[in-house]
Amino acid sequence: MEKLSVLLKNKYKSNLIWSFTEKFLSLLSVLIIGVLLARYLGPEKFGTLSYSQSFVAMFSFLISLGLDGIIVREIVKNPQKSSVIVSTSFLMKLLAFFSVVLIINLLSISSNDSFEIKLIILIISLNLLKEPFNVFASYFQAIVKIQKISFVIIISKLVLIILKLLLIYLKYSLISFVIVDSAVLILAAIFYFILYVKHKNIKLKDILKFDRKISNKLLKDSWPLMISSGAILLYMRLDQVMIKSMISLEELGFYSVSVKIAESWYFIPMLISSVMYPLLIEAKKSNDLYIHRLKQLFFSCIMVSLTCSVLLFIFSDFIIEILFGKLFSGSKITLSILSIGGIFVGMGYVNGKWMVIENFTKLSLIRNLLGLFINIFLNLYLIPKYGIIGA
Repeated sequence: MEKLSVLLKNKYKSNLIWSFTEKFLSLLSVLIIGVLLARYLGPEKFGTLSYSQSFVAMFSFLISLGLDGIIVREIVKNPQKSSVIVSTSFLMKLLAFFSVVLIINLLSISSNDSFEIKLIILIISLNLLKEPFNVFASYFQAIVKIQKISFVIIISKLVLIILKLLLIYLKYSLISFVIVDSAVLILAAIFYFILYVKHKNIKLKDILKFDRKISNKLLKDSWPLMISSGAILLYMRLDQVMIKSMISLEELGFYSVSVKIAESWYFIPMLISSVMYPLLIEAKKSNDLYIHRLKQLFFSCIMVSLTCSVLLFIFSDFIIEILFGKLFSGSKITLSILSIGGIFVGMGYVNGKWMVIENFTKLSLIRNLLGLFINIFLNLYLIPKYGIIGA
């Protein structure tokens, strides 16, 4: 029994190390490539890129279907049904992908945006193909073997960093960066599929198995989470779309830089809560152990969030000045304001996992919809009055 406990602890430590390496590389990508790209493109072009990314991101929840956490939970509870859970979820998401990409581009074509923005939106929308393939990443998370997925992500991040540095050095256009981004992300997603097929030793036709009962069960539990995640995405991205419409792409460039830096450390509480999620599900059998682990997780994530937020608030002016220079001086005040919101990020990640475990998905839905409506109302009132500081 003691050996089993040590083995489990080692598995979770290994997962945490791999996940941290992957997310740390993402942070480096933001700090190195994000900074260099913003400097290279300038506020207006960087605003164009941020607007296009935000426009597409607002629809991604319709492809994820709120299934990721539910898939992990169901595989942990019913490991013997893992194959059919994965294949059913994959086919559901794949159908959603084709529908959503069509909707995004029809809306884009009918808008007053420039041809360049419409083309960028089209290319970025193809990135959403990674959503159906995330099902395979969820499988490896559930069985606590995230190393292979993390390895693929790490390699793809390194390739992206190298390619983007090359594009900046050769002075390529904005479209080139978007194409490279999409190509590498889609290839990485396909590798998830290859790893899953090899691990399970199954044939291609097994991925096309669809179980209606499992589909109905998954959707019954996930639809509130889908709308909840949609509400979160909207109140995180809608402000950028509104800034572009109500002010200018240049101001959006200033705001987007602040958002990228403010969110750069969010991966820490996110990966801690994600890696510990299967452990919490297992602990549910013993209420005392479950409460103990939940308290530990809450405390860890809240302390990380508090530390990072305070440091970012204190050094916000210095960070913008050093990383982006005077060209982005309009980002200083917004970064200091956005850093305050980060205090509650750790709490939110753990609370979200807890709600899925307890199946309080409708409560999560109500909370996030309330946040969305408040955000829209305040943006409509504050952006015309105070600009990006109001946002």
